[in-house]
Amino acid sequence: MVSLTTDTWTSIQNMNYMCVTGHFIDESWELQKKILGFGLIANHRGDTIGKTLEKCLKDWGITKVCTVTVDNASSNNVALSYLIRNMSAWNGNTLLKDSSISKIRAACKYVKGSPARLALFKVCVKDANISRSQKVITDVAT
Repeated sequence: MVSLTTDTWTSIQNMNYMCVTGHFIDESWELQKKILGFGLIANHRGDTIGKTLEKCLKDWGITKVCTVTVDNASSNNVALSYLIRNMSAWNGNTLLKDSSISKIRAACKYVKGSPARLALFKVCVKDANISRSQKVITDVAT
């Protein structure tokens, strides 16, 4: 199972580029990240991004995707919808529509929705001897 990050940008020469990075845990339980694709892309339209992601996954033989992290450009909504729809067609597995992701997002919103709940959450973290200094963060829905 691989998690992906991707971004597109336009260079000063007015050329469009896209990078796709795969993140995964190897056999030794070490986090790895590899650039799976980097190159020119015709435009920043969602279906173009989605098709490029799909081609990259097929080129690498990747059929299991856990998550895809993108910025909040509206074209990414179209790109991910395209990817989810087409991965289902070629028997790819994805957690992108998994209810657990929605439940995690809802839990983060719930904890952050009240100072009392956030304080109780911090007590639970301390009681569980979790030494992370990170806060409860909600992502952007796209």
